[in-house]
Amino acid sequence: IAPTGALVRATHHRVQVEGSGLVGIWASTAAAGSTVRLAASDCVSTTNGWGIVVQGQGAGEVNVERCQVIHNGTAMATSDAGILRVSNSVIAFNQVGVFGAGTLSRGNNTVEGNTGGNGTFGGTFTAK
Repeated sequence: IAPTGALVRATHHRVQVEGSGLVGIWASTAAAGSTVRLAASDCVSTTNGWGIVVQGQGAGEVNVERCQVIHNGTAMATSDAGILRVSNSVIAFNQVGVFGAGTLSRGNNTVEGNTGGNGTFGGTFTAK
């Protein structure tokens, strides 16, 4: 999802993205004034270059719940002002697990077996 100066609200529920070669789930706010609010639940992102990516200068936020991000190059990443909140998810068997200061964990994820390193979440968040 990459809006141009607009607000986009989206929900991915029980979506499977496999073998895209690029990014499985992508939220980009590169255009000035653009905003993305995406919720992904019970999803699978596998055999992509990147599993889930949030990037851009605008307000990009993705919440991930009960998802499997496996067999990708990099599982989860943020750049610029992107925020990626992750809960109850499995991040395994990728080359790189988690990357970026905007990746936040609720502390209940499985991040194991990523061959180039599991990586580190940039921070945590609590249920409210």
